[in-house]
Amino acid sequence: MDKVEITSTMQCSGNRRGGFNEVGDRTSGTPWGQGAVSTAKWSGVRLKDVLKLAGLDDPIAAEEKGYENVRFESLDGMTASIGIEKACNPYGDTILAYEMNGEPIPRDHGFPLRVIVPGYSAVRNVKW
Repeated sequence: MDKVEITSTMQCSGNRRGGFNEVGDRTSGTPWGQGAVSTAKWSGVRLKDVLKLAGLDDPIAAEEKGYENVRFESLDGMTASIGIEKACNPYGDTILAYEMNGEPIPRDHGFPLRVIVPGYSAVRNVKW
């Protein structure tokens, strides 16, 4: 499969969660301040190409078969999903990344693979 590169900015769903804890009921998760945002250049393969090899290459046909989402699960059990239309998008901006800024992805950022879903909250960018 072809290697592709995308630059994506991610914001944690819990960005500024710590502030919410000061004015109301406690929230779950890490009490982030306002800095849970980052931008990186990611390299990997298009998710749509991987799904095509698995026999799933048409989002409309997939929906007609009852497929609605692609679900990801990390080694620590965290799960998230994206709609089949995003996963199989013919423009292919969702990737399975194995490099971050030209280097193998560091462990804290998802080594050995991380799904990168541009335009979605960082929680959808599951780390393996």
